[in-house]
Amino acid sequence: MDSEAAWEAAQRKAAETGGIAVDFNPYDPETGYWLGEWICADCGYIYGSRGETQPFETLGRWYKCPQCAGPRRRFAKKLGNKVGGASGDNAILISTLIGLAAIIGAFIFGLQISAF
Repeated sequence: MDSEAAWEAAQRKAAETGGIAVDFNPYDPETGYWLGEWICADCGYIYGSRGETQPFETLGRWYKCPQCAGPRRRFAKKLGNKVGGASGDNAILISTLIGLAAIIGAFIFGLQISAF
């Protein structure tokens, strides 16, 4: 069973009991390499889809996406329908809103202070 199928099976089993599978480890216990897929954030190319067998972590830093020539750093971990972090974009959106509120507050405060 490949890592994708194992992850989906763990999620189905957890869904039957009303939870989330937290005991599934997507890393190889011997090497520590990611067992899931690596996906290019620029074009969606999935590393290994063309038969590559070398672990992604062992590729040189100059590796380029064969589809769009994006750099290696543009690849993200993919497992199931999740890419990158499991929390999604919520943390980014919340921090953006907090930063925007701080900028607007500083602007309003600056308008109320007279220069001299």
